[in-house]
Formats: sequence, C-alpha cells, structure tokens
Amino acid sequence: MQNDNIKEKIFEYIASEAESLGYQIVDVQFRSNRPVSVEIIIDKEGGITVGECIQLSKKVGAWIDENDMFPEGHAIDVCSPGIDRILKSDNEFKWAQGKNLEVYVREPVNGKTNFTGVLSVFENENGLMELTQENGDLVAIQKENITKARLKAIL
Repeated sequence: MQNDNIKEKIFEYIASEAESLGYQIVDVQFRSNRPVSVEIIIDKEGGITVGECIQLSKKVGAWIDENDMFPEGHAIDVCSPGIDRILKSDNEFKWAQGKNLEVYVREPVNGKTNFTGVLSVFENENGLMELTQENGDLVAIQKENITKARLKAIL
C-alpha cells in the first residue's frame, strides 16, 4: 500500500470515529520518522478532555494495528487545540471561524501589521480571511501575508 493511500485511509477512519464521538477534527499531521507519528488535533463544543483524547488515541492505534499499516511501529498523539494555538493549515483556519484570533502580517494592511478580532470568513480557495475587529471594522487579509495567527483567549 502506498504512503499517500495509507494516510488517506487513516484520515477517513479518524474522521469517521471523531464524527461518531461528536468531535471536530482541527488537523491531522503525519510524520515519517521511525516510528511513524500521527498527530490528531480534535475539539468539540465546550472543549475536549484528556480522557476523550486518550479514547480516540486508543481506537486509532488499535485500528492501525489491526490493519497492519505500520509494521515498524507508530506513535499516536491526540490533543486539543490549546488556548493560544498557532494556526497553520487551512483546516485549522476553517475550524477557527467564529473564534477570537491575533494575526500578524508581513506587509501592512490598512497601515497595521497586527490585528485582533473574530475570524468571520476563511476562504481557502483564494486564501482570503476576514477578521471582525473589536471596534466592528472588518479587515481582509490574504493568507500568504500572514506570518503568525493564533487563538486569542478572551479575558
């Protein structure tokens, strides 16, 4: 079985299990070191507990073993997004819609290089995100202009 095919099958299994448990997948990363490492980031309304992470980790690990996907071994890491999570992938930005972010940009937008507000829109087709700032102003930012974006805790 080819590596991409294995990743696709594992992702499909994770998505199915996460949905059945009421979790939302924030991101899944595969690292090809030995042993192979699979990092799964999940969330749900009200947050994810350590016990829920362990439950999904055991299910995914057992399924990978049953299907003999990585004979050399594997490591599974399931975690929550965390309160100050740095967003990188399109999946993470899609998941973060409606959440408060802090965004830093390379080239100034409207004369500013950092913004705080709620991510109103993320369109991965054209790499555009819209952030509603605390004063109600809307700012459009191209993803390739972002140097850092992270969840921002509301105190």
